[in-house]
Amino acid sequence: MKLRKCEFCGTEFDAALGQCPLCGKAVQPGAAEPQPVMPAAYKPAGGHGGKFSKKKGGRFAQSPKKAKEENKMVFVDCYTSWCGPCKMLAKEVFTDPDVAAFFNEKFVNAKVDMEKGEGPALKKQYGVNAFPTLLFLNGDGELQHCIVGGMPAEELLKQAGLALDGQGVASLEKAYKAGNREPEFIETYMSALDLANRGEVTERSVWIISLPWTRRN
Repeated sequence: MKLRKCEFCGTEFDAALGQCPLCGKAVQPGAAEPQPVMPAAYKPAGGHGGKFSKKKGGRFAQSPKKAKEENKMVFVDCYTSWCGPCKMLAKEVFTDPDVAAFFNEKFVNAKVDMEKGEGPALKKQYGVNAFPTLLFLNGDGELQHCIVGGMPAEELLKQAGLALDGQGVASLEKAYKAGNREPEFIETYMSALDLANRGEVTERSVWIISLPWTRRN
């Protein structure tokens, strides 16, 4: 059976059918299948045919320098080929027009397979242990924000905005280490840690917020 992809909803179905079984949109039998669109949020920094280098010293290696030159941040999609949520992000979220426009304007974007090329070294460097992990870095390659797992376009844009505004998990951690124990701040910090898949730190924060001197009057 030859499969084709619905140009309206993206569902794959038997090419012999006259309509998509999911959305019901009619298709012309034998019509050429639309070519897949590269996720616009992954607009390549160098414009080399829309493909990312999978070799050592590939796309990510160029990103921090380019981000610094353009006064942008770096966004890195840390994925694997077998990860379901990674595929969902690539198919449904990174292709969203609002997401694509925002990320191409504000970030130098990189997509790195954590099991190939430069991936394993980056996985170790940034402590990536779940997929997808989305990293927001400054021009020096320093982590500013991190979120783990699939999410809708609206949430991704919200998290990207926090990273740009200096309200990412790294800034919250700095404020925590500086002594901020305000209940509202702790709750925000806990949420950021959960999104970053840092459960062991979250447990410590839960203990702190439960102390009598941190509770609201």
